[in-house]
Amino acid sequence: MRIGFRFVFVLAALACAGGVDAAQWKQLAKAPAGELWIDAASVKRNNGQAAFEYRVDYPKLMLVTDTRETYRSTVTKAIVRCTTRTISIGPAVAYAGARATGKVVGTFPPAPEEARFQPVEPNTSDENLWKHVCKIAELTPNH
Repeated sequence: MRIGFRFVFVLAALACAGGVDAAQWKQLAKAPAGELWIDAASVKRNNGQAAFEYRVDYPKLMLVTDTRETYRSTVTKAIVRCTTRTISIGPAVAYAGARATGKVVGTFPPAPEEARFQPVEPNTSDENLWKHVCKIAELTPNH
């Protein structure tokens, strides 16, 4: 019986440890066009900038024009430079279900202008991302 208990305990410990790298989604904004979420676990600092992933959940089905498949959420990679207040948008993955669930229905590279670091515009989702990521990464003083 004691060996069985240890086995169950080890399995439970491994299950908990496996969740360490799991996404930690936090909602940043909600609007009629969708909900903006950030994965706090994905934020990685590097030389004054921070890379991260964010998710958008759409209230209505969106369409991948090439394949005619529909999606309800996207996860996008991005990088912010906190001190210069700029953002670079990376590749995105579209999922059939909300909350980045279900089948992957498309992967999209960024447009060249999105990939270049651009100033973060006030009162935009980019500003929400920049503020939150820079606070997590502790790359700028509190505003």
